[in-house]
Amino acid sequence: MDKNYIELVNFIDHTSRLKTYLHNTYSEEVAEKIMSEGFNFCGDLHKTSDEIGFNNIDNIGWWNTQRRSYGDFTVVLQIEKDVLSKANEINKIYMPHGQLLSKDRFWNENEADWSFVLHPQYVKGYFDRKKNEGKLNSLFDPSFFDEDLAKENIKKWNKKDGGIRTHDFR
Repeated sequence: MDKNYIELVNFIDHTSRLKTYLHNTYSEEVAEKIMSEGFNFCGDLHKTSDEIGFNNIDNIGWWNTQRRSYGDFTVVLQIEKDVLSKANEINKIYMPHGQLLSKDRFWNENEADWSFVLHPQYVKGYFDRKKNEGKLNSLFDPSFFDEDLAKENIKKWNKKDGGIRTHDFR
């Protein structure tokens, strides 16, 4: 097995208590910014990151190969499943977890859609494929949950048209 792959898997340290997503970028500066400011995504978290299933560690290698053209820095996002359970308790409408747990949102003119910023606490760090090493985020706390902000996000989501995937956050 490829040493780079083994080191990446060890860095991710994927356990059944976590939901894990990977995102590749070209720049170490961007990876550092994601660690300090949070992960910016447009529309849905799954549009710009890949969820890694717990029972199939091989898909880490598959996604890593598929996304290699997006850059050599793999950002690791992890959220405790207990946080998702807490979020589900207050989420009486369908609101994707990434949006529910976001700390900020803004209108993205280029995408003609809303962009969201996932808290930096959900950013474990990044893996540099060239150096074959990971860098941990000192802010990382996959158990972080701001219930008041999540409730506010739901109110904004539910503001118009009965809340059915309404993206009017103004």
